[in-house]
Amino acid sequence: MHNDILVFGAANVDFIIKSEKLPQKGEEIGGGKFMQTVGGKGVNQSIAIARAGGNASFIGSVGGDIYSDKIVLGLMEAGVNTSNILFSSDLASGIALIMVGKEGGNMISLAEGANAYFSTEKVQDLNENLFKNAKMALIQMSIPLESVKAIINRCYEYELPIVVNLAPVHKLEVDIFEKIHTLVINETECEILTDSYPDSEESIEKAKEKLRELGVKQAVINLGKRGTYFYNQDESMLISSYEVEAVDGTSSGDSFIGYYMAKLCEEVSYEEAIKYGNAAGALAVTKFGTQDTIPMKEDVENLIKGNV
Repeated sequence: MHNDILVFGAANVDFIIKSEKLPQKGEEIGGGKFMQTVGGKGVNQSIAIARAGGNASFIGSVGGDIYSDKIVLGLMEAGVNTSNILFSSDLASGIALIMVGKEGGNMISLAEGANAYFSTEKVQDLNENLFKNAKMALIQMSIPLESVKAIINRCYEYELPIVVNLAPVHKLEVDIFEKIHTLVINETECEILTDSYPDSEESIEKAKEKLRELGVKQAVINLGKRGTYFYNQDESMLISSYEVEAVDGTSSGDSFIGYYMAKLCEEVSYEEAIKYGNAAGALAVTKFGTQDTIPMKEDVENLIKGNV
């Protein structure tokens, strides 16, 4: 299988409870609906790329427990290359505890497990042909920070454009940010990184200038219902989102990134790629769950056609 996009990241098993509302500190809420599924941002984004028609190879680590086969099988069934997955028999696979409220908001707690096995040594052991033969790379911040930096440096060494989804958010050094092709963040991550919450033209401009000071040449900022803001050295734009009824926003960001990446590999414009990402992210919030909510290409295209 040809691997246009290398996806480095976390693989988890998600334990999800949907309730009428999210609990406050010390509060117990009953009457919830439970679901167990495969997730992790790296896995979800790989599957989103595949459902968008792209070719993805997931590179991450799973444990020596009953969940590892389920994770790998889910990726294979989606059409993702799994030949570079690392196995750690001494560790449990990553676990995510997710609580979802009635309006689609969520709270997530992670136990990294085998995701922590993806060390800088493992990064250096990766075959150089992986980097030489790919078109783009994608990474999130759910594996050890030093491993993230090592992957960015290896991609830069082989002139492989890497998109970084800064979730969970970390403030990286300027020389690392400068090696990134595109930074993808949401409103909250933007505020943590720039001290500016992007809820107006003025605050977005302030955030953009701060990101540039940090070394970020190109960024995608997801603004929820207001759409997605994009800038690089040549242009900036706000691309509208799609109006849907939100049920669960857990996989919305992963769906956006997967479709965005797949379309970029088709060499469409940034505006077109973001339009597909927005549509995928919108459809993902209309269902409860994680992997199962990542939309199919036909559904995304139908939503776009209906909103042209």
